[in-house]
Amino acid sequence: MDTSEQYIKMCDCEEVQNFRLPKIEKMEDRRIHTSWKFKVGDTFAFKNKYGRKVETMTVGNTIYSPYRYGGGMRGDIDIPTVGFDEGDGEYATNWIVFLPRQDQIQDMMGRMDSISRISLLRLFLEDRPSGWAGIDIESLEQLWLAFYMYEKHGKAWDGEKWVAK
Repeated sequence: MDTSEQYIKMCDCEEVQNFRLPKIEKMEDRRIHTSWKFKVGDTFAFKNKYGRKVETMTVGNTIYSPYRYGGGMRGDIDIPTVGFDEGDGEYATNWIVFLPRQDQIQDMMGRMDSISRISLLRLFLEDRPSGWAGIDIESLEQLWLAFYMYEKHGKAWDGEKWVAK
């Protein structure tokens, strides 16, 4: 699973993050509760609110889906952890990015069989978008994300951001 700085930057866009938008509900005491729809095995990046260091976590038995109480959409996001190795505690941040695995990116492509996806990917690699000659793709997740963004949203990675083709 790619958790590199470049992949985090590539995933920090509306087209990817819309697949894990938080569920929003109003509490009886008028606070707003938002919780992300992360599932076991999902990976996300966040900035440690105190150290500002970017960290990654995978949702599992000891890491639960992040949530936010009060403060509306601008409130801090709490990432609760429970377990002996990690200690009971929470991380707090105000920035979180879902990092899809290769199979999740392929699902984002929509209903296509494996042969169609591979055929389209081959065409994509043979006729890369102009301006891509100097761009380094460092993992299969980055390759499939670039393919998804090009095919579904008409955008190419310029090394820093997604731009319209």
